[in-house]
Amino acid sequence: MDDITCFNILIDTLTKKSNILDELTALTEKQKTCMEETPFHYDLFDSYMDDKEQLIETLNQLDNGFDKVYSHLKSDVLITLPKYEHQIKRLKELIVCITEKSLRLEGFEQSNKRSLEIILRIQKKEVRDIKQNNSMAMKYYKNMSGSESYESCFLDKKK
Repeated sequence: MDDITCFNILIDTLTKKSNILDELTALTEKQKTCMEETPFHYDLFDSYMDDKEQLIETLNQLDNGFDKVYSHLKSDVLITLPKYEHQIKRLKELIVCITEKSLRLEGFEQSNKRSLEIILRIQKKEVRDIKQNNSMAMKYYKNMSGSESYESCFLDKKK
């Protein structure tokens, strides 16, 4: 494989990675919208998570392929650096773009994580309150159903 082909593969890989980061950002925004809806739709949120997992797996495969091609190309490029100035410039541009998208995505993810923690905390409190209310109601009904058979322990003997 010649150096130009390797550079084209690297550029293509970074372009695909950039597109996948765009898709991940879109899915993260959909998750945010999903969390803002009432009631919270767990199934829809979960489907977005599954989609994101597949995209992340693809990103990892692209990264592995990039590393292999880059390690093959690295020694040749250092020797003939001026010859590939245009390709190196394009790679740098793509890397800057990908880094910006990654940071933006990370910010969205952190925001969504905090929102999800709040939603889960509220849901947990609601479940605990429901359990507590059911328990109190059960105790009340048991007490009320058994109260007819008990007579008062205290008698007022004053007249």
